[in-house]
Amino acid sequence: MTDEMRPLRQDGDRVWVASVHEADVAPYGRAVELSAPRIREWNRVHPSDLIGQLSRQSEVHRTLVVHARRPVGDHAIVGVVNVFNIVRGAFQSGTIGYNSFDPYTGTGLFAEGLRLVLALAFTAEPDGLGLHRIEANVQPANVRSAGLLRSIGFRRERHVRHMLFLEGGGRQASWRDHDSYAITAGEPPTPHRPNEHPRVVVVAGTGARRPGPAGALADELGVPLLSSRIISVDLIWQVLATSPPGAVVELDPDAVGRDAVLDGLHRADVPVERALLVGELPSDPSGITRVALQARAIGLG
Repeated sequence: MTDEMRPLRQDGDRVWVASVHEADVAPYGRAVELSAPRIREWNRVHPSDLIGQLSRQSEVHRTLVVHARRPVGDHAIVGVVNVFNIVRGAFQSGTIGYNSFDPYTGTGLFAEGLRLVLALAFTAEPDGLGLHRIEANVQPANVRSAGLLRSIGFRRERHVRHMLFLEGGGRQASWRDHDSYAITAGEPPTPHRPNEHPRVVVVAGTGARRPGPAGALADELGVPLLSSRIISVDLIWQVLATSPPGAVVELDPDAVGRDAVLDGLHRADVPVERALLVGELPSDPSGITRVALQARAIGLG
């Protein structure tokens, strides 16, 4: 066995994590069958699929098994974590998929095991995988899985439409939306830490048209629209100060001068150099896209 494929192991207080082994196949089957009603809500159930995982072990796909130090029932497998889509070079990233198994669900053992998996993922080779970033993708309705990720330091990065073709939950197989979570080496694994949304702010004039262009820009950026057509200017700056993703601010240029805009941005804790100030917005889709991209470039650098 090469150094890149040497067995991995990490020990914890209540669990230990190790590379998948032929001896795991039989207890894994029992674990999956016992947990099938719960797992089936989100994925197909395959009691024998660990055999396939064994054959897929490679530099880009590693399977780690979480073992209980004090087994309960007829198996000791707390869960299984696949680290796959491993990309090297400048990316140094991998994606995880996982299942936890009864009767250990809800005991905190799998969370401990997943922390050990992250430790292995971020440990330099050959003792670990030497990765910089780990991603996990969860269907939005799978609150328990998403809560687990947030509890061990993952932050939510984005929502991805039609990401994976899956069956489960009594529905036919279909393309399912997912929320993407990630953590990088060196980030503190603080439970439920802030998601640190990127902040984009555009200040635009109301112009002669009704709010169509400003609303379209807010939709393109995925941020709120704060318009002086609807709320007072003073309230706009108060709301902007508490809006993590930023906003499209629509103001009447005849009523609010540049100095007042700069003062409002200061009150909202938005650096002027990180906000895009434009006059009347374009009305065509390509123009809206162009302004949105410029705003992201200025706001996010």
